[in-house]
Amino acid sequence: MQFSLATIATVAAAVSALVCPYTKRDAVAAFTSPPLSSADHKSCPADTPVSCSSGAGSADLCCTESPGGVLVLTQFWDWTPAIGPDDLFTLHGLWPDNCDGSYAQFCDKSMEVQSVAAVLQQLGETELLDKMNKIWIPNRGSTDSFWTHEWNKHATCMSTLKDKCYSSDAPQYQSLADWAHTVVNVFETVNTYKFLEAAGITPDSSKTYAKTDFLNALNSNFDGKQVHISCKSGYISEVWYYFHLKGSVVSGQYLPIDDIGSSSCPDQIKFPPKDGSGGTPPPTDPSDPPTGGSKGFINISGQSGCLISNGNWYTSGTCATYTLGESQYGGVTLTSSKGPCDVVNGKFSCASGNNAGQFTQDGSNIVYGGKSDWSAPSVPSGSQQVGVSPGSAGGSVSFNLVFAAK
Repeated sequence: MQFSLATIATVAAAVSALVCPYTKRDAVAAFTSPPLSSADHKSCPADTPVSCSSGAGSADLCCTESPGGVLVLTQFWDWTPAIGPDDLFTLHGLWPDNCDGSYAQFCDKSMEVQSVAAVLQQLGETELLDKMNKIWIPNRGSTDSFWTHEWNKHATCMSTLKDKCYSSDAPQYQSLADWAHTVVNVFETVNTYKFLEAAGITPDSSKTYAKTDFLNALNSNFDGKQVHISCKSGYISEVWYYFHLKGSVVSGQYLPIDDIGSSSCPDQIKFPPKDGSGGTPPPTDPSDPPTGGSKGFINISGQSGCLISNGNWYTSGTCATYTLGESQYGGVTLTSSKGPCDVVNGKFSCASGNNAGQFTQDGSNIVYGGKSDWSAPSVPSGSQQVGVSPGSAGGSVSFNLVFAAK
């Protein structure tokens, strides 16, 4: 029996599909770092070590981002109320996490500004501002206050943006303009909506999508690296892309890495449209930890005592009442009768002169800078008060700070 070449080719293709069911959808697309440059930033050598590598800690910190060597590009899907275009995950920010997943915040008061928009206008960046107003949009407050928060909280912790990294004749705040350009450029390389759409995943009020399909669609466009997704009540809310960096924030090469966190999404994800047809999210689960407006005590896990009004640990007196507030751009604030609480000089402190620090929660545990563990040099006794610090920096006694609602 003889077969035509066309028949043989058809059979061969069918066998190949059975043996190796590889489709275009499963292919891994190479991520291309955006072309970045800054005429005013210090030139960095080609052999600059990659952030979080063994040589990063001793490298020139104008050319190697440290200690925040994990750069995280974050995006929102805000659908009720709808924020931004119907076909866009809007930009949240670019954050410098430490290599262990913790992070610093509000690191350098001398770099802080009152208005990012005013600085960019002063530098003639009108085209950039127009673009930012379309893609970098908060779910509350003004765009300018949001950008200013992102710069003051995160960018002031980037070692490669310090004044010493720029030429002496650079315009004032050139680092801010370079940062804004970089955040927008990196954002445009990871178009989450298009990645999902190409895989047949589009907003639909009547459908749910498998978490595995969601992740495959994103990972396959990010060098095969694991992308982070967050959900609220089963609805997709945020997508985070993690990078290491070779060079400076404003002129370096962004190298995809796997998600270093954990996803809050269920096995089936809701992806509602922004046109209002997605309905209203279900109410908060009563078992969820207390949030903004709650009053309570802050206890020390596994130990006696609690925090008093100045923020110190005390075992012989009355626990202070703390108010848990909702921070404008995510997380919570804490306030006692002494004033706003923050981490000042490495220790938890509440005083009238403090800024309101930004904390988060892991269940009922108070988290600061990504660290849910706290520490102290010793357990207080008698009338002694002991300061507490996030992470292990405070001493050998380790614990959690637990908010107990009244």
